[in-house]
Amino acid sequence: KALKIYFIIIILIIKESKLDTTKTLEMIQLAFKNKKFNLANEKILQKNISLAFDEKNISYKKEVRLDNQNIVDFMIDSLAIEIKIKTKLSTLSIYRQLERYCTNDKVKAILLITSKNISIPNMINGKEVYVLPLSRTQL
Repeated sequence: KALKIYFIIIILIIKESKLDTTKTLEMIQLAFKNKKFNLANEKILQKNISLAFDEKNISYKKEVRLDNQNIVDFMIDSLAIEIKIKTKLSTLSIYRQLERYCTNDKVKAILLITSKNISIPNMINGKEVYVLPLSRTQL
């Protein structure tokens, strides 16, 4: 009976985590609505994203050190946000970077914001992965 209760608690935690991620993604979507971002420079884009978050009072952290080797561009709660634009990195290199992030306990889900046409699995190391192709939203 205790094991059954334990599994129910785990399922509820997973469902709550998905709801939190969905809510966070909806807040990001609202922050980006009707915005035209400069895709020429990653640092300028990061600044513009910060301003969009600030306008909607979204609490976030920039340049979050996950460990000695990995720094993610933004964190909103446990959602890691990585930006890749105008990159010559291969899809495999980007995947491996996301994979490293997804091994960290601070990260429950990850959002890749990119100007690159890229296909990434929906789950990496048991963590949800979302891709926002900014080039499509800029049309």
